[in-house]
Amino acid sequence: MSQGKGVERKKPARVASGQANPGFARSLGESTGQLLRTCLPLVGTVVVVGGLSFGLWRSAGKVAAAGQTEARPAADCLEGAAIRAAVLESKRPAWIAKEDYEQAASLGLCAQGHSVFEAGLSRSLARRYESSPWVERVRAVRLHYPAHLELELDWRKPVARVEQPSLVLDRNGVVLNLMSDSAVVRECPLIANVPLTRVEAGRMVPEKEVAEALGLLAVVREALSSSPGQLKVASVEREAKGTWRVITVRGPCIYWGVFTDDPPMDEPRTVEKASLLRRRLCEMSDPALFEYVKVYHAQAPVKQRGVVTGGEPAAAPAPQTTPRGRKAATKGGGG
Repeated sequence: MSQGKGVERKKPARVASGQANPGFARSLGESTGQLLRTCLPLVGTVVVVGGLSFGLWRSAGKVAAAGQTEARPAADCLEGAAIRAAVLESKRPAWIAKEDYEQAASLGLCAQGHSVFEAGLSRSLARRYESSPWVERVRAVRLHYPAHLELELDWRKPVARVEQPSLVLDRNGVVLNLMSDSAVVRECPLIANVPLTRVEAGRMVPEKEVAEALGLLAVVREALSSSPGQLKVASVEREAKGTWRVITVRGPCIYWGVFTDDPPMDEPRTVEKASLLRRRLCEMSDPALFEYVKVYHAQAPVKQRGVVTGGEPAAAPAPQTTPRGRKAATKGGGG
């Protein structure tokens, strides 16, 4: 009895259940590990596929957004049609060819797609338009919302022409893209006896004599516009001694002398010559009756057509007598 009570009872060893031992239950940790080992490859595959799909979706969204932006620009971005219309909606000057006018209108296409609120855009557009050989000055560039461009341009105008070489000039001496024998410049005065070098369109002629001729032309035109007769200038000619004369259409020849702000001591200044010319032309109701007017001296004579210098009527030619008549007159006088 005592020996039986002293024998210790040992717990049976835990054995994992399985096909070999189906009677034992699997512990919680072993079940979770088995589940994770089964699911981890599947979860990794799902994560990789999902990441790739998300990346492709984001790229496709950006491309689509960019395409929509290009197809439908923002309300404040300039379009090419609006930029060209800023020039083409104004009336084209008659002396500018259609191709040159359209080319000038396309100069502002550099601003296509830019916002009207962009800093410095108006200044950049002004520089672009000033690069045209036909644009003398950009008065204003205005940008309005939504996407509207407004321009104020001064176009170069032909004021004089030269035959050798064939050049057409504006008031500043810039060569225009015109021929001197074209119909639009037929009434422009001719600058004669001034040697010139050929210069491409849009550039200024370097000869100082051209600047003198253009300055003289402007002064004489202003004097003629405020005088009776509505005379027009036909040509401005330089003489051998550096003096100038102005030929008018069906009017007097104007001897100007030198054209400079610092004339010789015996010549009046430019303003005084212009004032003297106006006074001379106003002395008659029709200045076309003058043959010439000299303004290089305050006391220079004025000659009318059919009148000798100094204003005295031309004397009638003395009748020619035959020798017999003279002899008869002598005999009559002796008798």
